[in-house]
Amino acid sequence: MTIVRNAAAWLVSCVVGLALVHAEPGRAVAGPDQWTDVVAPYIHLAAAASPAAGPLSTVFLIRSTKGQPIQVRVQCFNDAAQFIGPSPQPVTVAPVAHQTLMATVDAPPLNLTSHPAFTGLGWCYFSSEDRFAVDVAWGIYGGPPGTPGFNGAPDATSGRMFSSSASVGVAIAGGQTTVAEGGTLPAGPAVPGIGNVPLYLRGNWFDALVLVNPTASSAEITIDVRNCADCNPAPPPTTLVVPLPPRGMGTVILSDLPGGGDGTATVSTGTTCCFLGWHWAINPTTRQAIFRELTLDRNATRSLGPADRP
Repeated sequence: MTIVRNAAAWLVSCVVGLALVHAEPGRAVAGPDQWTDVVAPYIHLAAAASPAAGPLSTVFLIRSTKGQPIQVRVQCFNDAAQFIGPSPQPVTVAPVAHQTLMATVDAPPLNLTSHPAFTGLGWCYFSSEDRFAVDVAWGIYGGPPGTPGFNGAPDATSGRMFSSSASVGVAIAGGQTTVAEGGTLPAGPAVPGIGNVPLYLRGNWFDALVLVNPTASSAEITIDVRNCADCNPAPPPTTLVVPLPPRGMGTVILSDLPGGGDGTATVSTGTTCCFLGWHWAINPTTRQAIFRELTLDRNATRSLGPADRP
């Protein structure tokens, strides 16, 4: 059984899991602090789940509290660490907490699907000279541009993912501004960069761990998975190793792991660079969706900055 899958196999599994979903938009997760460098993942593939016509896609929400417009540069990669766009033209975010919705792939200014290396799964690096925040929503669109919103009026924007009562499995997470990076404490031994999935689920859940190395350095990530969510003491872990090249991405299907119970996962860099990540899960029976950032140990993290930009 393959635990770390390539993009094509992962997307096929995702479609199988989502084809049965009849969900209402999921609960939003609080966004991150504002910063100059933010990373967030995207997904885009053909998928429908009545009453949602699809596709399964992504909306980025860029937020600023500046009293004047700011310019945000967006650079996106596929899950094979290949740059796929968009053009160098930055995105303008209007002043004073105005929220700008951007469709990841089906409308300007991104239009990633036109790139020959587009695979349907990847991540984007957002950067600016000013501070801002990015929230990211994954879900199945209720329909194409012009789909009626809650008020019955046609909605031609990417925000129709939120405004249409036909949208399915919508969940929101925060873009990440820090990476887990192994190193040495000022008065102690070398420490690993660590992240945690407090609970992954079995049963009817399709449950995935999405890891990104947004830096120019290679990383090798160790994942210790314990097939018991509330055992004390915890059982010995099953250890997985995920190589992450520069600007690389890895996806682990937690619901494929051996055993029959819920579990937890600890993600570690060892003493090298670098990762951040998200936990995404959907249940086609109960109509629930989860999308959340990995919790990182602040003893071995650093903020992303201009030196990390592609």
